[in-house]
Amino acid sequence: MRSEMHDLREMVSLSLMQQQSASERLKGVSWIGQIDRPSSELAVALLDALMHDPNVNVRLATVDALERFRRRRSRSAEPPSTQWIARRRRSCRSRSSTSW
Repeated sequence: MRSEMHDLREMVSLSLMQQQSASERLKGVSWIGQIDRPSSELAVALLDALMHDPNVNVRLATVDALERFRRRRSRSAEPPSTQWIARRRRSCRSRSSTSW
């Protein structure tokens, strides 16, 4: 049921983003900004609006929504130092196995 609601919310958001009315596109951006795990299709729609929407308010709302995505993603990801250590370990292992 949650998956269906998530998909429906994404579909409505994308539909709103394609409307002629700037206020409807703003609603679409707002809906997208409230989605917990946005798909890449939603991110592309936001980037497209940021680059091409004629209304400055839609573009500004898009920046806010993209920033919310970035914050959510950075909270759920490993700290950069942990990622660097893991990459370094893999790199060292691959070198030691190929040098003999």
